[in-house]
Amino acid sequence: MDKYSTCRSELISENPYWKYLADDYILPNFRTGKYYYVDSPGSVLVVPTIDVDEFVMVRQYRYLSRKISLEFPGGGMIAGTSPKENAIRELCEETGCVAASIQKIGEFNPCVGLTNEICNVFFAEVSEQKQTKCDESEEFEIVRLHGAQIDEMIACGTVCNGMTIAAWGCYQTNRKISNKQELNK
Repeated sequence: MDKYSTCRSELISENPYWKYLADDYILPNFRTGKYYYVDSPGSVLVVPTIDVDEFVMVRQYRYLSRKISLEFPGGGMIAGTSPKENAIRELCEETGCVAASIQKIGEFNPCVGLTNEICNVFFAEVSEQKQTKCDESEEFEIVRLHGAQIDEMIACGTVCNGMTIAAWGCYQTNRKISNKQELNK
């Protein structure tokens, strides 16, 4: 067996959103170790803009942290649909926003030591806003902010959701690259 290869995988528990697994695997010293993790079908996060520098976020209560969180809209992947389809659905469900255009701008693993989840990040230009359709476990307040406000809220800890901060980083990086390419034309 090669180091890091899986010898056995055991399902501990599962729910509609992910599975809890325990793998026996080969350690670098070729002994067997145990690794517990969340097996996830993935997720999406959307950075939506209504105007050149006005973004839509949602404020919602997060049960695990026991506090209100300011975040970009997003959620888990639904089997049989693409990340883009999931992003369009989540954007509409959580904010009521309809995307005139939407494009993938990045991806990341939200907690590399605990899950194999990949979060797909999208940028959407919003054409209209309708009524939200959140599920029974969710309650949202829609918030519109300018980019500088988001930067300030991240810097002072008001925005502390790691996935939102990572998505904002993807957006900022893509914007810088686009601006640089425009200057070089």
